[in-house]
Amino acid sequence: MPIARVNGHLFFFVHVPKCGGTSIKRFLDTHGVTAFDGHGATTWSKCTVDHIHADLHTRFVPDRFFDHGFIVFRDPVERLVSSYGMYAGPPGRSLNPANHLLRTWAHVRGRKARSYPFMGREWAIDFDTWVRGVFWIQKRWPYKGNNHFRPQSEFFRAGLRVFFLEDGLDKICRWIGNQAGLGPEIEVPHTNRARTSDVQMTHATRRLIEKHYRADYDLFATLRAEQDGGPALAKDQARAAIVPGGGVGAVKADPKTAG
Repeated sequence: MPIARVNGHLFFFVHVPKCGGTSIKRFLDTHGVTAFDGHGATTWSKCTVDHIHADLHTRFVPDRFFDHGFIVFRDPVERLVSSYGMYAGPPGRSLNPANHLLRTWAHVRGRKARSYPFMGREWAIDFDTWVRGVFWIQKRWPYKGNNHFRPQSEFFRAGLRVFFLEDGLDKICRWIGNQAGLGPEIEVPHTNRARTSDVQMTHATRRLIEKHYRADYDLFATLRAEQDGGPALAKDQARAAIVPGGGVGAVKADPKTAG
């Protein structure tokens, strides 16, 4: 929950992990002074202070405390792919005896296995397998991954200006600039770009992600409708509104494999 003072204006940024937050925080740092930006240990809670969800930040930050509050959402499929790109590294040598079977399982299905750290070991896991493991873990430990896998709907609170990352960082930064009176010349930073163009998933995996994050799609449908002044959208319409064309450009769905 970074709080920034920019040109005399107090901004409250609800940082949903993997939704462009690092770039936005850098923009706020460049043009003002930022607090609660996530540096330091997590001993005060089960996640860093910049990644706290609504159940926590509504207790700490009253509505009338800030001048401008905003949140950035992202298509849940793209967000999860971005997390996979951040956590998983290139496959390397590992003493984990399970990796031979995991690599074989990925190979026979035409998948690329990447190295994923968990419980002190490196695991060779493809995206389809990783998603199922992450969801199993997240249901039991909601804070796992510093809230990276928590549904975005759990970060939302009423009264925030809503943005979607698919509409571009420029739109967000220019809104901040306009509210703070920074002028027309604004440079938009871009950081933490994960390489995800080679990620493949089955249609079954995509459906699983959409089911797991159904509350997100329902919320986005309502918020998009409010922005457009119309009725709430159906889930597939909400996805089309979030991502042009109704799909995720960086992710390839493989219809040949059921999952």
